[in-house]
Amino acid sequence: MNYIFSYVKNILLKPNERKIVNFNLFADANFIVERLKAVYGGSFKIQILDTTASYNWFNEPMLAENLFGTSEYPHELSFPIELRKSTQLRIEIEDLSGVANDIELTFEGYQVFQNIALSKKRFFTYPLDFTVPALDIIILTLQVNNDTNFLLKKLYHWQNENYSCQISMAFTNLSGRNIASNFINIDNMFGSVLKPNNLKHPLKILKNSIITIEIKNITDAVQNGQIVFDGVKLWEE
Repeated sequence: MNYIFSYVKNILLKPNERKIVNFNLFADANFIVERLKAVYGGSFKIQILDTTASYNWFNEPMLAENLFGTSEYPHELSFPIELRKSTQLRIEIEDLSGVANDIELTFEGYQVFQNIALSKKRFFTYPLDFTVPALDIIILTLQVNNDTNFLLKKLYHWQNENYSCQISMAFTNLSGRNIASNFINIDNMFGSVLKPNNLKHPLKILKNSIITIEIKNITDAVQNGQIVFDGVKLWEE
């Protein structure tokens, strides 16, 4: 029988501190992560490595605001994360708030006491930080890893303030075609982690493909943020 369960990790960061912490799953059961939640005092960045499987969850550190929900509004993962019994998670975490940051991370899911066969699919995200000068346009590129194809399922973002940026995106595996007819308000393409843009038709992006992103700042202030391409790595079809 499977049981609902949560792993909880408390971390205290000094202002602007960066540290690495580890914790191990229990040896009696595998664990399936379905939701991510956190309580924290200020913004931080995080990378999580499953050291047992040698698998990073993200290609770059994620902003807390793009990864964790709350008990009332948890982050429902686009694909469950399967962790073997006794797995060690390595957490690299950095405070961005400039003040002491008391953090509680919760990985919610269920324990599986029988043996499981690991899926040929795995949750993964490609976060991309951006800074756009006032009334300017930047062009960013993101290359999909060369190990697997990627099924893009959700788009979401975080920004440092309410702003009006427009965005355009093209994919090499779509012969460089844009996925919108013109620049589109970033809020019309990227939701938030709790209310993401769940793509009606998930987009398969071939390994080594390049995503070209143009971001236009139509305000007279510098804009900072992070956009996230959320989905599943595909080892086999």
